[in-house]
Amino acid sequence: MKKGLIFILCVSLLFCFSATASAVNLQDESIYHVAVDRFYNGTTANDGERKGGLEHFLGGDLQGVIKKLDYIKGMGFTIVSLSPIFQNEANGFHGKWVKDFKKVDEHFGTMQDLKQLTKEAHKRDLKVMIDFVFETGPNHPWLSDPAKKEWFVEGSTTFDVSRPDVQAFIIDVAKWWIKQSDIDGYRLIDANRTEPQFLKKMAEEVKSVKKDFVLVADIGGGDPNTYQNSGIDAVMNTYFAKNAQKSFSNVDEPLSGLDGFTQSNLPVVSFLDDEDIVRFTRKAVENEAFPVTRLKLALTYLYTLPAVPFVYYGTEIALDGGNGAVNYRMMDFRTSTEIVEYITNLADIRKILPSLRTGQYHLLYEKDGMLVYQLKSGDETSIIAINNTSQTKSVTIGFRYLPDNHELRGYLKGGSIKSSKDGYTITLERETSEIFKLDEQKGASIPFISILVGVPVLFILFLYAAYKKGKGKQPS
Repeated sequence: MKKGLIFILCVSLLFCFSATASAVNLQDESIYHVAVDRFYNGTTANDGERKGGLEHFLGGDLQGVIKKLDYIKGMGFTIVSLSPIFQNEANGFHGKWVKDFKKVDEHFGTMQDLKQLTKEAHKRDLKVMIDFVFETGPNHPWLSDPAKKEWFVEGSTTFDVSRPDVQAFIIDVAKWWIKQSDIDGYRLIDANRTEPQFLKKMAEEVKSVKKDFVLVADIGGGDPNTYQNSGIDAVMNTYFAKNAQKSFSNVDEPLSGLDGFTQSNLPVVSFLDDEDIVRFTRKAVENEAFPVTRLKLALTYLYTLPAVPFVYYGTEIALDGGNGAVNYRMMDFRTSTEIVEYITNLADIRKILPSLRTGQYHLLYEKDGMLVYQLKSGDETSIIAINNTSQTKSVTIGFRYLPDNHELRGYLKGGSIKSSKDGYTITLERETSEIFKLDEQKGASIPFISILVGVPVLFILFLYAAYKKGKGKQPS
């Protein structure tokens, strides 16, 4: 237990650094990440030879993403994030075996398709972000070209960004795509393999083309302090993903220490899984837990933190996964919409309550899988309660933390909790959660009471008058 707490503290310190280097405000954004080949087949014209199997291209393309923009927008997302779309070597469905950095892979479509996607997304107030990789495919001719083989870290396909000529090439590519397609951001894959000084230069160059361009760095298990002044707008919070999976993928798991991943002044992008982390659903299945219930609790936590939510395609249908290509299963749009509706509801609540996006986090209670925390921003206070246990749980939050004569208004299930002599008693059924807003307790107003009482009285008097009038007209 002590080792766990020490680890949590260390992670907290890793994320506690200044956000002054961030030039773009991401606090109101939420990201939906698409593996293009596995999302939706918008046209069969670019399918090519279909070999079948998860290790090959399965037909998803940019036209498919265009046709599903309303679906993505409907869930409340503001950024569409695409897996790498550069031309790839054979079977590079994931986009990471780059063959040509200035072509769209023919399986995904054309540059015109990307331009159309960006245009249609912007019509819907959606931003478009694509994954940018700093490596080639394993069979790229440059790896054995005497003029280019020095461009790579020895024994790998990763570019050596310490070289000025490599830097010039990457920056040229990065600016070229922005000018060609008007995209809005890059998720820099394996940015921890590059150098912060280079990322700073890259950030300055791309933002000279589009000043509000978004750069999110995937730093793996790297030290975020390294990227403090690199011009990066946010970092992927891998620590959150691994620990949220551990805590929420099974019932009766303790939730202690999760708050350690929220203490950051630098914008962080928090997620439950992605292409490189085994899907949350797989972890729940391995624990013989119901994935939908488990996902709802995890998503509540994801959406009620001062961070940018990042959702990997298929999470909304509890898509299964595993290691490698198994984590890239084909999306199914004909399945249950239960989690889709839940994500949509969370997005709406997050929009209504600014404290969920910008609030100061404060832990109020945590014991044996029951968690209550507060987010305060200006005059607004939100209270989030999560019961990760197999039993109904009650906890009373005293006036040490919350003022008297107020009420907690529920946003997921509705209803309200008024203060008692001891505080506010929150009761949750097993494996459920609730988002509350702290409001002043409102008594029934005199005008409202007058209406409630007066309308029935007037109606009775009307009936009596009608009766008397009718009786007077009867013949004797």
